Amino acid sequence: MPPRREPDHQELPQATVVAHFRDYHPEKFSGQGDPRIVDEWVQGLEMIFELIRGKYYPSYYRADMERQFLALRQGTRFVDEYEREFTRFGAFVPDLVSTEANRALRFTDGLLPAVRHNIVGHGVQTYARTVAIAKEIDASIRREAHLTSAQPVAQPLAQPNVTQATKNQKERKFRGGPDDRRTRPKKIPACSTCGKRHRGECLVGQNICFFCRQPGHISPNCPERLQQQPQQRQPPQQPQQQQPRQQPPRPQQQPRSRQQAR
Repeated sequence: MPPRREPDHQELPQATVVAHFRDYHPEKFSGQGDPRIVDEWVQGLEMIFELIRGKYYPSYYRADMERQFLALRQGTRFVDEYEREFTRFGAFVPDLVSTEANRALRFTDGLLPAVRHNIVGHGVQTYARTVAIAKEIDASIRREAHLTSAQPVAQPLAQPNVTQATKNQKERKFRGGPDDRRTRPKKIPACSTCGKRHRGECLVGQNICFFCRQPGHISPNCPERLQQQPQQRQPPQQPQQQQPRQQPPRPQQQPRSRQQAR
């Protein structure tokens, strides 16, 4: 059995790190209000922290964490999972997330395009607010996608037998005949927000009905769509046949007598 290889980076107990920090004999803050004294004390602490990082986090390890941070994207993950990875890798690149605005912008750049485009419309927010908005938009997009995939798909009708004339017409279109430009439909490009092919503005993530274009509900629950559903047709009533009109009996003529005949 081959020997077990230990990882390059191991988590050290907090007491060990604190003891190593004390070995550098950091100066105690005197509490004086002179800004120069405060600045010198902070610079001394930062120098100690840099030495500790160099001991416990080698340069190659920090460079690898920085590469992973710059390449980090949400992908198929939920926003919660992406945010945890962003925080973990961001601890090794403090210069890239030094301010609240930089941290929020870096986080937004790695989100899905549909989520990112909706966040941009809210303006620059704090990091915590940006994460909260991203979670809401991501959940809304996933609900819309689930409802759309749950709807039944209409089955295509059976194709009739193709005649020789239809075959000749298809051959002319394949060769680029005169009717090719008039009958060929233009291909709709894929939407950069939801990835589907449609016309007009993309409504994904805006809580707007795809059927009536009104806010407040989604297409399966659209009242206008429910009213337009075809009702069950009743068979037409057969007209009543008219009875043949009966003619009244004609009176019989009396035989004339001989005297009347004269």
